[in-house]
Amino acid sequence: MIRVQGITDVGLVRKENQDAYAVREEMASGHTVCVVCDGMGGAAGGKLASRIAVTTYLEELEKVPEVGRSTAVLIALVPALYRKALISAASERAVILDTTQRCGDYFRALFAAQAREVFYQACLDGKGKLLNLYRISEGDVSSVTLNIRTIAENAIRANAVQVVLAHNHPSGIALPSEDDVNTTEQARKALGTVGVRLADHIIVADGDFVSMAESGYLERI
Repeated sequence: MIRVQGITDVGLVRKENQDAYAVREEMASGHTVCVVCDGMGGAAGGKLASRIAVTTYLEELEKVPEVGRSTAVLIALVPALYRKALISAASERAVILDTTQRCGDYFRALFAAQAREVFYQACLDGKGKLLNLYRISEGDVSSVTLNIRTIAENAIRANAVQVVLAHNHPSGIALPSEDDVNTTEQARKALGTVGVRLADHIIVADGDFVSMAESGYLERI
């Protein structure tokens, strides 16, 4: 579920001009392990921060024979570091998201093993080349709070011609909720005011994805 902040609400969830990527893992013991990687820079500049609750996961891992706390921590970090590597690779080579399948495959990989609901915005040129990827909001397992104005501002900043939105349903199925449809409609209107087309909104859940464009939702809003 997506909770929307109005287009007039300025900057409540904005993360601008940041140059580091932090992955924070909360430990069952109360300690925090923090892995900080270099800023992505270039087309994928900006801070992407993720706080993932992994207490239960770590406890389950530690029940495996010969898997201690340190090994469990390393295993728990793998999904977040994989996402970091995927995004970093996008800054070093051209990523083309010009078809529904390419968009779906890209975001399925990005959301792999993501335990929290996260909202991404991919800014593209007219041919579908990824100009910038923004992680614009993050919530608990069932919701995020989204500032619609941020989406329009990101599109302007990236000089985008079109935008693909994407978020995941960690505890559900890859079908748009009523809130998802309403959010998509507001985002489309906001982008339209700055001359940018909303090309699609991808929803990912359990290794599957749904394209709101291909499913006809964008035609009905």
